[in-house]
Amino acid sequence: MKSESSLTPTEYRLAPVTRGEALQAVCDTVPMLMGIAELSEDGAEINHLYGNAAVARHFGVSLSDLENKPASELGVPPTLLSVWLAQLRDALQHGETVSFEYEHSQSASGLSDRKRYWSKATAWSLPVRGTNGEPRFVYLIEDITSYRAAESALRESRRFLEQVASTTPHIWYVYDLDKRRNVYANREIAEVLGYNADEIKDMGSDMLAMVVHPDDMPIVTQRFEKHVFREDGEVTSNEFRALRKDGSYCWLSCYEVPFERDAQTGLVRQMLGVCQDITERREVVERLAESESHLRLAIEGADIGTFIADFRTSIVEFSPHARRQLGLALAQDTLTLAEFETLFYEHDRAAFRAAIERSINWKNVLEGEYRVYQIDGSLRWKCIKAQFRFHATTGTVERMIGVCFDVHDRKRVEVENSVEAERQSRIAQALQRSILSVAPRDSMFHTSGRGGVTTLTTDDGNGGWQVAMLYEPALEEAQVGGDFYDMFAIDSKRTAFVVGDVAGKGLAAAESVAEIKFGLRSVLRGISADPAFALSFLNDRQIEAQTLDRRSRELLFAVTIVVAENETGNLRIARAGSEPPLICYSGSEGISLRPIADLADLPIGAMPETEYVVITETLAPGETFLLYTDGLTDSAGGDATNLIHRAVGSVLSKNTDMDCAALCRRLLDTLHAPTGYMARRDDTCLLAARRKT
Repeated sequence: MKSESSLTPTEYRLAPVTRGEALQAVCDTVPMLMGIAELSEDGAEINHLYGNAAVARHFGVSLSDLENKPASELGVPPTLLSVWLAQLRDALQHGETVSFEYEHSQSASGLSDRKRYWSKATAWSLPVRGTNGEPRFVYLIEDITSYRAAESALRESRRFLEQVASTTPHIWYVYDLDKRRNVYANREIAEVLGYNADEIKDMGSDMLAMVVHPDDMPIVTQRFEKHVFREDGEVTSNEFRALRKDGSYCWLSCYEVPFERDAQTGLVRQMLGVCQDITERREVVERLAESESHLRLAIEGADIGTFIADFRTSIVEFSPHARRQLGLALAQDTLTLAEFETLFYEHDRAAFRAAIERSINWKNVLEGEYRVYQIDGSLRWKCIKAQFRFHATTGTVERMIGVCFDVHDRKRVEVENSVEAERQSRIAQALQRSILSVAPRDSMFHTSGRGGVTTLTTDDGNGGWQVAMLYEPALEEAQVGGDFYDMFAIDSKRTAFVVGDVAGKGLAAAESVAEIKFGLRSVLRGISADPAFALSFLNDRQIEAQTLDRRSRELLFAVTIVVAENETGNLRIARAGSEPPLICYSGSEGISLRPIADLADLPIGAMPETEYVVITETLAPGETFLLYTDGLTDSAGGDATNLIHRAVGSVLSKNTDMDCAALCRRLLDTLHAPTGYMARRDDTCLLAARRKT
């Protein structure tokens, strides 16, 4: 009988039959791919000699078709074939078993699909060779696709957790209860506490004692002792102070859950924890508590009461200060909404109800002053301020949170001031009416009033003037302002026209108007008829008054003076900080207008030793000049001078014979029309003078 090593390949496969059949039966039950292959003589191919049933199923052929078949004919792709060739040569060269993993797309049915499979191959060389000395190998192939998928999923899960742990602004750690130290901590611990992972590890079982604040240590220790008995998924939390590497303490909020148990006892061995730095939040809470304490002290010190009205229960709760402010007995700390309303004076209840409804509808703050009954039956003024809270979903009102405080003394002072202001207003109105209604007593002037316009004319037989003067306050209730006009004869041949504006309103403004108006009359009549000199003289007196009488340096006067020669129509014009006069000329092409805007000036009282400039113009019979205050330009808005220029031209173009009174009224209506009466914020004074033909 031949030895096994001397058998031919055919004899090797067939003898002995019983042993081969037994071996075949065993191999066919193995789920792995098993077989024998040999390298081709040129080493470029792998010939398959034998395979079990799993190999046949893998390639989709019968067992007999596997014998002496090149791997390429069985469908092994060239790239995979080259991998196998390299591995088998390595096994042959080193005489060792090789094991390698590879990916392929051939399924167990022998059909190629798009799904990728992973296999693990193990091969070793046999002492028996082929007919021409070809090396033979035994191979085992195991499908590890599910293993690789699980491994990939685990790796991806770990990668995801590592990314979460590395990017989250919280400390992640695993604490070993047996070893009493951290076995893992992410890098955020260095950001929060300043320690790196090695430093935490070096602390060992002393970590808690070294990091946790001594005052918080008992609570932390007690919590860790209970961790061993925690249920899976049971989350515990705690807040404590931890020592930073720089020596300062921070507040940490920690959440922990069982991570690993002892295999024998079932007790928790490791805890997974997440810590958040809440130092800033704790400081904010402490500051809020401190601020609340200060606010409470301030409210008590200022005698401010607080109350909360719940619209769901119709109950109003009061603080002790509110009970005293609203005249409640000390024992009354709650009332119904209906009872709350009875605390108010009968004539104020409707206003209070309306204020509540308005604030609810507009979702704004309620603020008002109302008279409230006191315990002794008297009435005192109280200020009520409140905000409303609404349901987040339905939007219905739920609560009114308010404060109340006494304003009775202030209201009394306001009434007294109002009475005094009314008295001063009556005096100022009487003074202003006397100032604005002053007409020259010379027989050459005649006065008439129509539509709020004062009209004066002269008729001395040698020429004269038709003059209209108009004053209109900014608001109907503000009858006393600082604007004024004047016209008076300097002598028998010259007439002065004045328009001015004094800063301020009320009695002080009226007094200043009287001072300027009659001061100009005295200077122009008694010292010099030069309008520039008159302005300089008044400016010097005003500067002196600022020093000697301590008059406010903010009290300035804007004045325009025109001294006209009655017979020739020559005009001498000077202005101090006022609006530029407007000259209306008559020509072959109709009415032409020109503002006198080239006067360099400053208001009276602005600067010492100011020299004012005189401009001369000549008016022909029938021509007109206009003087006005800034109330007219404020109404015009924009480029006021040009707007007034166009308005005058528009009015006169429709009626060239319009008298001065109608011109003033029409011009004011035209310029005020875009803004409306209530929009005017300043007084308006207008003077129109036309040389008679």
